[in-house]
Amino acid sequence: MRGMAAGLSLGLGLGLMVGCSVTAKLYPVQTAPVSAPEPSAQPLVAELVFAGLGKSGTVTVPVAAGEVCRGPYSFMEPNPATLDKNTLSAAWDQVYGPGYYVAHVLGMYHAVTELRGSQGTILWMDFYRTPGEGRGSQILGVAKDNRSNLYKVVF
Repeated sequence: MRGMAAGLSLGLGLGLMVGCSVTAKLYPVQTAPVSAPEPSAQPLVAELVFAGLGKSGTVTVPVAAGEVCRGPYSFMEPNPATLDKNTLSAAWDQVYGPGYYVAHVLGMYHAVTELRGSQGTILWMDFYRTPGEGRGSQILGVAKDNRSNLYKVVF
């Protein structure tokens, strides 16, 4: 029930923005080993464009050296058979604290995406709206790339 209410809240909130965009910032939490190119200390800025009553859309994130990662996102219904396969469940716990994924995200209606860049970067991102109404609710997320960088996503 908690997941359905949050999903409806998220769908309705994002549905008002059909065709609109919103900005999210990706703050580095863990960076790649020294041998890999180091990300900027500045947060990455993602633009999300909503479609389909906010249930899907596109994400664009400029990353290092002029590379831009793009891809679609879509919201997953809370389905225990598929949610436990979420590749970012450990990232949620690293960013927000031990047990966060199971306590807050598992079973919730949340968005998942895989973004690809022209220079080989792959960025995976998950986000969801916390339960609550109006200012009592917020959108939280995590992102991880194929270069061992981990980000906290803030809307």
